[in-house]
Amino acid sequence: MKDQGQSASPLQAELSAARQRVAELEAALERARDVPLSADVVALACDLAAPAQLPREQDYATLIAELPVGVFRATPGPEGRALMANPACLRLLGYDSVEEFAALKNSDLYIDPSQRQAYSEQLLAQGSVTGYELRLRRKDGAVIWVSLTSRVVYNPQGATYFEGVIEDITARKRQESEAAALAAIAQTISQTLELQPLVDHVLATALHAIPAAEKGSLALLTDSGQDLQVRAISGYEDASVLGMTFPITWGFAGRAIRDRRPLCVNDVQNDPALRADAATAAIKEVADLRSAIVIPLEVYGRLIGVLSLESTRPQRPFDEGDLRLLSSMAGPVALAIENARLFEETRRRLGELEVLHQTSQRLLNAQLDPEQIYTAVHQAVDAIMPCEALIIVLQGENEDYDEAVYVFDRGGRWPSQRFPHGEGLTGWVLASGQTLLIPDLDEAQGIPVIHFGAPEHVRSILAAPLRYGDRPIGMLSAQSYQPNIYQPQHRLLLETLAAQFASVIINTFYYQQAQSRLRELEAIAGISAALRAAPHHEAILDIILDELLSRLKVEGAALERREPNGALYTERGRGVWESLTGVTLSPDMGLSPQVLQTGQPYLNNDAHLEPALFRPELLQGCRAIAAAPLMIETQLTGLLWIASRRALDEDDLRLLTAIANIAATALQRASLQEQMLAQARQMLQMIESVPEGVLLINGDGEILLANPVAEQALTHLAPSPRASRLTQLGGQPLQELLTSPPKGLWHEIRTGNRIFELIARPLAPDQRSEQWVLVIKDATEERQIQGQLQLQERLAAVGQLAAGIAHDFNNIMAVIVLYTQMALRDSTLPLKSRERLETVISQAGRATELIQQILDFGRKTALERRPMDLSAFVKEQVQLLQRILPENISIWLDSPEGDYTLHADPTRIQQLLTNLAINARDAMPAGGVLSLTLQRLTVTPGYSPILPELKPGAWILLTVADTGAGIPPEVLPHLFEPFFTTKEPGKGSGLGLAQVYGIVKQHEGRITVDNLPEGGAAFSIYLPVGEETPVKVDRAGSGEQPLGRGETILVVEDNAVLRAALAENLTLLHYQVLQAAHGVEALQVMETHGETVALVLSDIIMPCMGGPALLHALRARNWDQPFILISGHPIEKELEALLEQGLSCWLKKPLSQEQLAQAVAAVLQHPTRQESSEG
Repeated sequence: MKDQGQSASPLQAELSAARQRVAELEAALERARDVPLSADVVALACDLAAPAQLPREQDYATLIAELPVGVFRATPGPEGRALMANPACLRLLGYDSVEEFAALKNSDLYIDPSQRQAYSEQLLAQGSVTGYELRLRRKDGAVIWVSLTSRVVYNPQGATYFEGVIEDITARKRQESEAAALAAIAQTISQTLELQPLVDHVLATALHAIPAAEKGSLALLTDSGQDLQVRAISGYEDASVLGMTFPITWGFAGRAIRDRRPLCVNDVQNDPALRADAATAAIKEVADLRSAIVIPLEVYGRLIGVLSLESTRPQRPFDEGDLRLLSSMAGPVALAIENARLFEETRRRLGELEVLHQTSQRLLNAQLDPEQIYTAVHQAVDAIMPCEALIIVLQGENEDYDEAVYVFDRGGRWPSQRFPHGEGLTGWVLASGQTLLIPDLDEAQGIPVIHFGAPEHVRSILAAPLRYGDRPIGMLSAQSYQPNIYQPQHRLLLETLAAQFASVIINTFYYQQAQSRLRELEAIAGISAALRAAPHHEAILDIILDELLSRLKVEGAALERREPNGALYTERGRGVWESLTGVTLSPDMGLSPQVLQTGQPYLNNDAHLEPALFRPELLQGCRAIAAAPLMIETQLTGLLWIASRRALDEDDLRLLTAIANIAATALQRASLQEQMLAQARQMLQMIESVPEGVLLINGDGEILLANPVAEQALTHLAPSPRASRLTQLGGQPLQELLTSPPKGLWHEIRTGNRIFELIARPLAPDQRSEQWVLVIKDATEERQIQGQLQLQERLAAVGQLAAGIAHDFNNIMAVIVLYTQMALRDSTLPLKSRERLETVISQAGRATELIQQILDFGRKTALERRPMDLSAFVKEQVQLLQRILPENISIWLDSPEGDYTLHADPTRIQQLLTNLAINARDAMPAGGVLSLTLQRLTVTPGYSPILPELKPGAWILLTVADTGAGIPPEVLPHLFEPFFTTKEPGKGSGLGLAQVYGIVKQHEGRITVDNLPEGGAAFSIYLPVGEETPVKVDRAGSGEQPLGRGETILVVEDNAVLRAALAENLTLLHYQVLQAAHGVEALQVMETHGETVALVLSDIIMPCMGGPALLHALRARNWDQPFILISGHPIEKELEALLEQGLSCWLKKPLSQEQLAQAVAAVLQHPTRQESSEG
């Protein structure tokens, strides 16, 4: 027993010590309920859990199980697994057994798995962690806040594990979140009174306070109280959720509204009454919602909306604490939203009142202009309510129709439209006198609608009647393409605007009626006065139609007269109907017979739809036409028509009718006057036909008669264009003009920039008064072009002189040449005589060259055009000029690479260069530089050329410049005039530059001259490249004289000597010759000998009948033998037509015996048409 007592004593001591430590632990744990667990407490709990500390294992388990705080042991690492957990730890996390808990990875408990790794790394690094706060998810899905106090333990085997204590601090964290959320809400409420920023901040604060929420929305009741509209969202990717409207019976938000208490929904899929309806279920993010907490927002017992936080997780993401926290926000949030709504409503109301005030001011300042008034009303409606379309309808003047005077739809203005009175919405509103509100036209039944504007129909309509006193006058309607858009306050605003608008528009109409009547009276008075001054029927037509175009501001006017046979004749058309002048329509054609049959005015604002319209294309964009009958007593005599691109109204038709009545009376009066004064009218027609103005006035200056030219002149000379009495013309007293001028026969009157000439002659005075005839001539253009014509007239004079000289001189030279050549054929002729005759031939050639120069002056020379390289030609001429010009003059040539081929006469171009070089030489007596430059130009159609007269195509520019003193400005205008020279007498003929001018013009070119800035002058010659067929030339002949075979040739020449010379030469060439002095005599010869005549050789210019006429007459008589013309001047212009008639060729005088022989032989050998040749 002693041994047993001794052995038990240590055990009792050990148990006693253990109980003491357990008591200490319990005391420490009791203290830990109010303060965070310390590392010592954790160590103590873990030490007690160690088997070595207690005598038996079951005592250890009992001790750990009885601990009120959660104790755990787990492996380290990012995932970790539980090695041990006491019941308090299992209860905290919602698990039933250690085995179930140990099967999980620790990271699965974490809301944020990355936090597990951070916790493990920190614990391994520090060895212990105290008060590590984080969120864990219980087994049932609830989220809790916990505090971990842990340490790292190494056992003898070296394995490492974490052990520690876990405490639930959710209540404390919720209190902290609630306080923070309420503080944030208070700050948000104090920062703004703007509704939208407020609801956005409130929603963001709620989401931040409750982390379990993934999404959130805040919806407010609409004005109807039957729908909720989403005003703020967060977490939704689909933007269509914002602004979505749904009934208050829908889903969990609807239940919270109906129950008027907060609602926590763990899984909406388990309750069909909480699911989305068909409309909102189409939004995937809404359909995917599984859980939510919702609180109704109330102010003073009145519901204003709901605040909802949502999640797509069904595992109880929200708890009662979240619901309490969100509920604590409801009161301040609802009050702040209501205050913001009141502020917004007050500001909106102030804005509406301001708009109404501004509209009132605009209407007062609209200056009684309907368009300005319509625009002001539209702007006001658009500013205070949704208004995608606006329609203003007014009753017609006689209340037989209504007209949509203002239609705005889809961002643009639409044409006005008339419709029968009482139809459509207007008819309903006017009949009831009440404002009509249609929330959704698609759902409305029995509502009459007339469609205006865009093809799509609107959904919401608000239409208010327009009244003047108790009388309805129209309708004002705001419309939208969105349903249910208009609210009661919009109705009140539209009615207020309608009242303002109605009073202004009726006053405007009264004012317009007065103004229209005034314009009508003014028009009648003005037209009547103009018609009284109209001298004839045509003037009356002009006045009537011009007044119509001017006063009615229309685009077309026409007057139709009914003929005795019933046809309608358009006497005059104006504007777009000017082409109708003189058109006659049968009695059953077009619209006019129908209008005449009614005898009433006609108006159509949709003329293009009128099937009876004659030639609808004549409308030329006009949408409206109107007509008024021309009545003389009870007889319809015609119609007066107008056409307009704008819509015409009753005022236009009334004024047209008034003008038609005046026109009918005036035309009848004019017709009677013309019948009575037929002889006077004939005289008037004679006067009107003269090109000068003719005035008949009496002694008092009263205009009795004026032709159109005089009327036009009076617009410049008379003080007033319509003056009926003259006291002066162009500032000169009339009495002074009635006397003889100081010099000449004509008075000269200058007024402004115009010059008139006037001559006055008295008529035999009658018994009443003295009368004068004044002839007025506008000499302005004559004076302006007088200077321009001087050069052409002088060149024309030279041309006429050259043609005459050439004809006669060439005839003489032809006789000399032919007879001299005949003499030279005599083989017995002495040598000395032969030499003398050859000298005669040589001098005859020289004389021919001299007459050629004269022909150049007048552009009467025959050009021998052929393709020529102007660059190579100019280079050859430079070498020639270097031998001619003095040594102190240098010649520079600038000819860039290129094609300078053109069709020209080389002889004439050489003459041109020579004359310009001599002119440059005379301008540089002390020496200088003569420069020649070639350049190709292309004139493109549609682009302005260097010179306006240059036609499109290829040109070559030849510039000849010198370094002399230049040309005096006063000389430049006369430079190309023939016989004009600045040289001393005897040193210049004045023909050189005139010849240059003629050569350039004959080549269809242009020439200009300018002084150079650095000194000297430059002549610019523009020559067209052209593609003309060159004329075949055979001047010298080959010397051979082919002989004939006895053919008969008819020689037709008015110069007897030349005719004889030609006959003798042809006889020597073995031809039979018949002679005629002119074409008529030649036809007589042909009557007798026509069958034997093989060829006709005829001069061109002859008395009675010339050569071309003779050719035409012979071809008309089917005589088709060869025909040759000879002439002293060129016939290039007539050549093509003559060749078409069968001309074989033509020879130029004087012609040699060889040329005559070769041409005749060639034509007889080839009787078909030859290339024209020049002898």
